[in-house]
Amino acid sequence: MNVKVQDILKYCLGGIAILYPVLIFFSIVIFNIPVNNLSGFIIVFSVLYLFVNLTNVQRRKLPSAFISPVILFLIGITGSILDSNAILEMYPDLAGKAKSIIKLYPLFVNAAWFFVFGLSLLFPPTFVFEIVTFIDKSVKESKIEKPVILWCYKATIAWCVFFIVDTVIAWFTIFGPFVSWNNEKDGSGKISDTIWGIYNGAVTYIAMAVIFIIQFALAKRLIRKLKTESTPLS
Repeated sequence: MNVKVQDILKYCLGGIAILYPVLIFFSIVIFNIPVNNLSGFIIVFSVLYLFVNLTNVQRRKLPSAFISPVILFLIGITGSILDSNAILEMYPDLAGKAKSIIKLYPLFVNAAWFFVFGLSLLFPPTFVFEIVTFIDKSVKESKIEKPVILWCYKATIAWCVFFIVDTVIAWFTIFGPFVSWNNEKDGSGKISDTIWGIYNGAVTYIAMAVIFIIQFALAKRLIRKLKTESTPLS
């Protein structure tokens, strides 16, 4: 496969994975696509996503290539099984549970990224330091590296806190009492689906963008300040 085609496919599939909550919301609420069909699509998509990632990833970044595809595959398989006629005939109480399963993707991704960021705190360099030095390669092995490492450690902790909070809220958009009350009031479940779609498909990404922009600006200011202080006066 041509390298450029691989890159295009990788970014397109990554974009679809990012837009997962939005796509699921439109599929369930707007187009009323059966959950079993959605689960089948998720399985096919996850296999293709994993294949593209594995053929276009550096060895040291191999674990990150598995996160989204594997989570999607497990969700798709579980959703497909729970929504199958054979299972529903044996366990009628499972009716409707498959829809909750396919909503779990944002929650599991949050938990996975918490693990990745948290692990980098125990085994440096931290994830934020990797990003900072990717943007500004002059930081590595320079006089300002140590204070930047300390700042990135704190910034990584901030991300871990965000992922914990976001995971809890994502759980409440699926299983919280307010959602259950709305499901009883509205048998179609469209209200709870809308709550889930708005939070996981919009609010979460806006919050992440705000945190990233703030940290990016602070990191740039810190590096500029440290470079100025480390430069001897003529």
